[in-house]
Amino acid sequence: MNYNAIMRIPRFYCPDISSDVLEIHDQKIIHHLIKVLRARQGQSVVLFDGNGKTFECEIKEIEKNKIKLDLLDSHTSKKKNIITFNFFLPILKRESLISVATKLAELGVDKISLYLPDKVDQSMAKKDFNKLTEKITETLVLACSQSGNNFIPELKFFNNLKEALDAKDGRIVMLDTLPEATSLTAYNPLQNERNVSIVTGCESGYSDAERKLFKKDDVYYLRTNILRAETAPVTILPMLKLIYKDI
Repeated sequence: MNYNAIMRIPRFYCPDISSDVLEIHDQKIIHHLIKVLRARQGQSVVLFDGNGKTFECEIKEIEKNKIKLDLLDSHTSKKKNIITFNFFLPILKRESLISVATKLAELGVDKISLYLPDKVDQSMAKKDFNKLTEKITETLVLACSQSGNNFIPELKFFNNLKEALDAKDGRIVMLDTLPEATSLTAYNPLQNERNVSIVTGCESGYSDAERKLFKKDDVYYLRTNILRAETAPVTILPMLKLIYKDI
């Protein structure tokens, strides 16, 4: 299904959907279809399970607690990524964090590892990070629903950067502003590389302790103005995808 078709037909994330059970039980989706979209019998709807399976359906019957569907078509997408990108994203101010997570999902990031930075903004320091993680999960689902991405990024939370790096996959690319950092223009992919972990800092930058977690060869900078904490992630990811011919 092409992009224009996706944008015209309502599209929802249903992780338990299958060709054997074509019913919607999620009350939020039912409410949106009935009360917001005024959906009726015969209307088309697209469902995806977040792991590559997509179902093009038609509403067969609307009941109070479920919507029954007829299957029109289904297909399974395979990830086209050459590289699996895991993004180590610091806890930013709430709206900034939601915005960045949305754009990373649209760009096709595979994993997002949220970490609590040493220099976290004090307005976020005492937040309930379980609730914040739930909100970011909702954000990722919505972004994938609207962008046509059939794969929901994996999301994890870590109490600090060291803890997050202990779970890293493959090569590290840490974006910094230090003059001794290497320009990203000098970045060279390694042979048979499969995983790349990208790290960016928070609004106040990295602490000295956080910088000591990285080897000199891990640290890169961009030949541009100093980027905001919410701008850097959505700048470096497409650049690396381009370097790996993954875009």
